Amino acid sequence: MHPSPAALSRAVFPKKMYFRETQPMTLRNKVSEQADRYSGGSACTQEHQLLFACLRKWEFDDTHCYKEHAAFMACVEAGEKLRREFKEHAEKGELGDSTKKLTSSQLNKLMSMYPQADGGHFPFRFMKRLPHMSYADDHFHRKDKVGKNS
Repeated sequence: MHPSPAALSRAVFPKKMYFRETQPMTLRNKVSEQADRYSGGSACTQEHQLLFACLRKWEFDDTHCYKEHAAFMACVEAGEKLRREFKEHAEKGELGDSTKKLTSSQLNKLMSMYPQADGGHFPFRFMKRLPHMSYADDHFHRKDKVGKNS
C-alpha cells in the first residue's frame, strides 16, 4: 500500500529554528586598524572649473590666468592643511576634534576607557570536559546514543 500524497508532503508548519550562541554577544574591546581617510571631498572643484574655463578661453596660454591659478593653489594648500591636521588627530587618537565620524584609533581609545566584561573571549565549547572530570565517566550521556562511539 502506497502512502497518500498528503503523508508524503511537508508539514504545514515550518521547522523551528533555535538560536545557539557560538560567540559572545558583546563587542570586542578593539576594532581593526584601518587607514583613516579625510572625508573632506574635493573642495576645490569650483576653482578648478574657473581655471580650466580661463585656459580654454585663452587657448591654454597660462599667462592670462594667473589669478585663477593662484586661487586654485590657495584652495589646494588649505585642503592639504586640513588633511594634515586630520591625520595628526587620527594618529594621536584625540577625541576632541569636530568630525562627525570617529576614526578607528579614536574608537579604540573610547573602548579602552569603557571595556566590556569578557569581551572578545569565546565561550566554553559545548560539552567540554573540565579538568576535574574523569575521562572514563560518561558526563554527557553519549554512550547510549545511536551512531555515537562508546
